[in-house]
Amino acid sequence: MIEVLPTSQANRLGLRFSGKLTAKEREQVYVPQVEHILESYGSIRLLLQFDEHFAGAEPGAFDGAFLGRRIDRFEKVAVIGEPERFFPIKLASRNMKGEFRVFESDQAQEAWRWLEQ
Repeated sequence: MIEVLPTSQANRLGLRFSGKLTAKEREQVYVPQVEHILESYGSIRLLLQFDEHFAGAEPGAFDGAFLGRRIDRFEKVAVIGEPERFFPIKLASRNMKGEFRVFESDQAQEAWRWLEQ
């Protein structure tokens, strides 16, 4: 499941991931949210929070091509949780011109502050 966090505003988008991510959810939540922000603001600051119930993603749930075509428009990406379980995020961050930072599960407020700077 993907939940848009209520602290999202302007070009800052926070998403909480729980359970198993599906391609359908990506298409219905992640893609439209990111596209809207990029169309409205030109760039995005993204917070990805993986809760303790996150169980990975089904095949095809993460589209590297979608991210790759937009990676230069990501100013900052904050990842909260256990990103070592989710290798594609670290891999994509290597191609970012913007900043990438990992936060522990109990550092959500710190992650938001960093995203807003």
